[in-house]
Amino acid sequence: MRLFLATAIAALASASSLKAGWFHCPLFTPSTNGASGGGAAARAAKTLGKYWSKHDLIDRERIHARKSPQDDQDAVISPHSVPASTCASFEAPLCYPGLCDSSKSVNVYAKRIEATSPPPPGQRPTAVWFLQGGPGESSYVMDTLMRQVYTLFNGSVSVYTMDHRGTGRSTYLDCPTVGASSGGSENSTTITPHELPECLAEVRATYGKDVAAGFGTTAAASDLKMLIEALNEGHDTFVYGVSYGTFLVHRLMQLAPTNVKGYIFDSVVGPGTPHFSQWSVLNKPVADLLLSYCSKDSYCRKMLLGQDAHDVLQRILNRPNGQVCGDLTAYDLRAYLYMLLQAGAGARDFIPAIIHRADRCTENDQIALHNIQQAFMPPSPRPSFNFVDVDNSKLMYYDIIFSELWEQPTPSLDEMKRRMDANLMGTDMADYVTVYCYFTNSQDPACRDIPKANAPFVYPVDKYGLAKSTTIPNNASVLILNGDLDPQTPPQGARVLLNRLQGGKKRLITFPDAAHATVMTTPVKTEGMVTCGMNLVAQFIYTNGDVASLDLACKADLVNTTFQIPPETAMKIVGAKDAYNGRVSRVKATTMSSALNESNSNDEELKVGGLIVVCIVGTLVLMAVVIQDVKKAKRAAKEKATDATTAAKAQDTAAKTEYDPVTV
Repeated sequence: MRLFLATAIAALASASSLKAGWFHCPLFTPSTNGASGGGAAARAAKTLGKYWSKHDLIDRERIHARKSPQDDQDAVISPHSVPASTCASFEAPLCYPGLCDSSKSVNVYAKRIEATSPPPPGQRPTAVWFLQGGPGESSYVMDTLMRQVYTLFNGSVSVYTMDHRGTGRSTYLDCPTVGASSGGSENSTTITPHELPECLAEVRATYGKDVAAGFGTTAAASDLKMLIEALNEGHDTFVYGVSYGTFLVHRLMQLAPTNVKGYIFDSVVGPGTPHFSQWSVLNKPVADLLLSYCSKDSYCRKMLLGQDAHDVLQRILNRPNGQVCGDLTAYDLRAYLYMLLQAGAGARDFIPAIIHRADRCTENDQIALHNIQQAFMPPSPRPSFNFVDVDNSKLMYYDIIFSELWEQPTPSLDEMKRRMDANLMGTDMADYVTVYCYFTNSQDPACRDIPKANAPFVYPVDKYGLAKSTTIPNNASVLILNGDLDPQTPPQGARVLLNRLQGGKKRLITFPDAAHATVMTTPVKTEGMVTCGMNLVAQFIYTNGDVASLDLACKADLVNTTFQIPPETAMKIVGAKDAYNGRVSRVKATTMSSALNESNSNDEELKVGGLIVVCIVGTLVLMAVVIQDVKKAKRAAKEKATDATTAAKAQDTAAKTEYDPVTV
């Protein structure tokens, strides 16, 4: 007889309730999409100089006082000292009571690093869970955050993650016989509308006709609740979610597990909002904000010849026939700038230079624009015939967004295009209308001309999704973090969540220059320190969820947005030392527009931020190079000024020596 999570909570922590027990497994799980969860993130962390000290949280004052990692070399914990992680697969019902009806089961994968140091005297053990976004993304990017928090606390906390049912090493939602998400399908791993009818028919034949809720948010939150209450009994448990992970954490709060002490929301998908169909509407203010930063910055405005950045970009996008510069179209430029805005500091710093060169549009500018595009968005090779990116389930993604995060009735194709055209930086969601119609089999006016697939795979919004407010459990508190320059989850979603939550133990902290995933996109100027976002998360855990006592000193140390590209960085990216006006000395083979189209076709979810933390980690290395180049340039300027002062003093002394006798 199969043992289900829902009927085996008391025994779940024992090996007998697992499918095969807990096994040692790699902490950093290689991604099937070609990016290593450990490699890219670890290289980025090393480049950014993130060292973790035993004393950082034992004595919180030292978080702000320590000047460099060298001050604590004897206390630095090597990543190699982190104990081996263990992984397990649990069996859970496909349909929890009230969600759908089925006797089938699914597997739920979990990973952990267990605490090796006891908690302080008189305190309960602490457990921290990390939940990835998407929806549809696996947990492998959480590996880095698990190690970071474990090391910050000197091994005194246990850290966990899980793969949302439907993706990763949990039961993967797919149509393997049709092969629509394999490398050998007609559009590689992107499922096309043409492939959807048979793909959805296979899914329904495999799991049942009305079981889409079995891969939805409430089902995954129920898995998480069962695991926490079984594995972390007697612990103070904290749950961190990023992007769609915040939507999942909010649903967990509605289920009110008994031993969760704190809920951490990083980059919020606001509950009760059609986040994905209103993508262009929600992120328009973020693009406008960045452009206003440029217009208020004396250097940036000077580089744009005194013109307002918003006005210049609008003028470029309004050029005849949608051609803005060479073979670069207005459509491509909007998407291209959005991708850089989404990537955060480092990448987005090039946006004014791109605007300036697109405005002038000489032959040399076209080469420069091409080189910038190649540096940030290189085309990806087509994967092998049988390759399936199990770290990303597009079917699960569509199942959840069309059920809970999309307007109903759906906006029309024309309306989606209008929203896109009203945004200076953005991605086209119009193609999703067709996918919506296939997934829902809807009779909406926008779906009338689209053939019916007759194989819907969506679920009705349940009582949790329909609720207008959420009560924070009596024993819990809430920390909400969001970046003002986050186009994937703009800050208004965080404010929606804050107002929705009923209870006094909550706090929203925003960062004026942060992009998506604040634990990664809030670097500080002081070398050797963790990001400000991670600092606050660690404090929240350390103080047992006391939001009132959080020390915000790290916000004063944040790296600010800069539009001054260091010459060495400009040479690497643009091919000229002056990113705005330099003559380019090199060129690559692929045109900008074709590379952009190829990049988008290889993974459609990149266009709407489906790939949440993964793309951020992938750009952190480059972001780190830019930040380090800025610091290097500032140090060089300071040294140059010092040298100039010394030389002037020496020259003055020599002059005086010439006329005045030296006295001793």
